[in-house]
Amino acid sequence: MAIYPNRTSQKTNYITYKRLERALGDFSEIPGHPILKRALEICSAGLHNLLLFGPPDSGIDQVFRSLKGIARTDNEVGQVQHILTAGACPCGNLGIDFKICRCSQYDLRRYWKRFGGVDLVRFDMRVPLIPPESPLLLLVKHESMKSIRKRVNNAMTIQKTRFTGKPYSCNARIPAGVLKDYCRLDDETRALFTETVRLLSLSPQACHSILKITRTIADLHDCLNIGRDHFLEAVYYRRYGDRDIFWNEI
Repeated sequence: MAIYPNRTSQKTNYITYKRLERALGDFSEIPGHPILKRALEICSAGLHNLLLFGPPDSGIDQVFRSLKGIARTDNEVGQVQHILTAGACPCGNLGIDFKICRCSQYDLRRYWKRFGGVDLVRFDMRVPLIPPESPLLLLVKHESMKSIRKRVNNAMTIQKTRFTGKPYSCNARIPAGVLKDYCRLDDETRALFTETVRLLSLSPQACHSILKITRTIADLHDCLNIGRDHFLEAVYYRRYGDRDIFWNEI
């Protein structure tokens, strides 16, 4: 795995995967964090760009070691995946129950603006991280990496077959103009999509990201048709960073 870090600030790291090769790593290195583990599975399967944000002790450091264990191999020229980790706020306390965030709404907006609209929009998935509760760490059972890799590899095979003869080979690279061809929604899910766009005031770019993530989730479940549950899960991973939504409580 070739990793190219570019530290832009004390709390932000950019890591670019120019080639995702099989290497060592295991989700057992990440205590708790079921949503994070699922997000890593999805981003690996569909080559989606991923933004992870949270307090310094939220488990971000273990993410990249574990990502190696499920990472896809993709030698296609131009297939580049970006993984970004960042603090949730300037003071670093947002998201920690026993600490007080000293940042104002203005501070939060200014902090997130530094990513830039063009840069942030590239990230299909945005996942908040909080330190897991200590009592839960001993109770969590870890799914084997073998079964996770099996789902990821199966989803990759589905995409490779789907995009045969196309200049792209993964869901994250589907051009906006042909999304409707690969991300067909049934009547119930289409109605839910329309209502979600209205309630969250989603931008066209956000809608495109959600559809791509939804397609990947369906592929992981080996489903040809996109369903309601696939869509609802995808929305969770894309809502943050838009409309001043920077954390669950805001």
